[in-house]
Amino acid sequence: VAAVFSPFDDTGELNLSAVHHQHAYLNATGVQWVFTCGTTGESLSLTMAERKSILGAWVSTGANVIAHVGAESIKDARELAVNAQHAGAKAIAAMPPTFFKPASAAALAATIAHVCAAAPALPCYYYHIPSMTGVSLPMLDFVRHIEPLADNFAGVK
Repeated sequence: VAAVFSPFDDTGELNLSAVHHQHAYLNATGVQWVFTCGTTGESLSLTMAERKSILGAWVSTGANVIAHVGAESIKDARELAVNAQHAGAKAIAAMPPTFFKPASAAALAATIAHVCAAAPALPCYYYHIPSMTGVSLPMLDFVRHIEPLADNFAGVK
């Protein structure tokens, strides 16, 4: 799985035509899965519309797409999850909010389970990146809490 960059032009606008070039290169090197709009993909610096556009561009290439849907707003994360399922992503992943952080493994599990529930037909991963989120909780405790809450929870990235 390649964590792909979100392409921009010289003016700072998305350059979605570059996605097909990125895909061609990755495909030629044997990469068949991509992770869009994660920390490499500048997720929290993008608007909702931009994140949806990037996902649509990647899905249109035929790549297997894992869409990062984490956001500061749980409503935004859920909207992105619904969009990912409808757009044709193969899975979703979400990191937690980074300003009002979940204070316990149980709170983190409830947060991520709520996001997972918005795309029940897709495997849902927790995107664990404490160096960026500041959320550093025991993952075994998190997994124990989320398993009964989210049937589509698939693991930790």
